[in-house]
Amino acid sequence: MKPQWNKLCENLANYGELISKTLEFLPPTKQCGRIKKALAKEWEQITKTVGELDLLVDPINPIEIKYPFESERFKAMWKYYKDFLLESHNMTLCSRVENSRLTQLYRFSGKDEERAMLILELLCANNYRTIICPANKQLTGEEEVLPEQQPANLSINRNSQEI
Repeated sequence: MKPQWNKLCENLANYGELISKTLEFLPPTKQCGRIKKALAKEWEQITKTVGELDLLVDPINPIEIKYPFESERFKAMWKYYKDFLLESHNMTLCSRVENSRLTQLYRFSGKDEERAMLILELLCANNYRTIICPANKQLTGEEEVLPEQQPANLSINRNSQEI
């Protein structure tokens, strides 16, 4: 399928160039301006769709997940955190983002597995999408954790959003 996809992309690029050259010959009238604008908008949509489909035809291979802590308890808590993201925020983590979050968690925890698990628990309990570096008092419950500032998700789409 890859050779056919490459040929289609090449044909679309050639077609786009021909349309651009043809549009140069249109007179500068209001109606022609609207036609040019409509064609430009459609072309933008086509190129966006081609870019999205290109990732499906030639996907980026995921990288290996590197856990900062090897215990089964930590891995189970990390899975719980990812399940929380999917259930609460309709999010899945691609491998590069997942590794970055694990690295960030490792740093924020001071390389302490128990603290890392407390941070994950805090994130889930307070509905956070991102990894934060909480104060010790927040982890023990002595200090309130402020809710994460985020735009409301008004989507009714049930498909997972990958970041």
